[in-house]
Amino acid sequence: MKAKRPKAKKTVKREPAARKTARKAKSAKPKRVASRPGRASMEMDLDARTLQKAEEFSKKHSTTVPRLVDSYLFELTRDHSEEEPSPLVRELYKMTTEGHTTGEYKGHLLKKHVENSNK
Repeated sequence: MKAKRPKAKKTVKREPAARKTARKAKSAKPKRVASRPGRASMEMDLDARTLQKAEEFSKKHSTTVPRLVDSYLFELTRDHSEEEPSPLVRELYKMTTEGHTTGEYKGHLLKKHVENSNK
């Protein structure tokens, strides 16, 4: 009985990695591809360290880097003019506008720190 010869493997000719990288670098415009209705994607070049920190942050907060970017851009471009300030912001604002002038505050600080240094 004859031994069967192994079948020849099909070889796929691949483009060298350097050529692929050069071809990618030529396209200066980021790609925008609709992934789902009302959604688009964009290719970005980011600092490696920044991306690594973003990935660590997203893992720690159970989300993804694209979701972080999406929510950041959403908040950045959202119209905040009709929103009420939070209770904390209202309280801080009230503290700064209760009739205290800059001179009164400086006098208070001077008195406070001079008294503490003399003890």
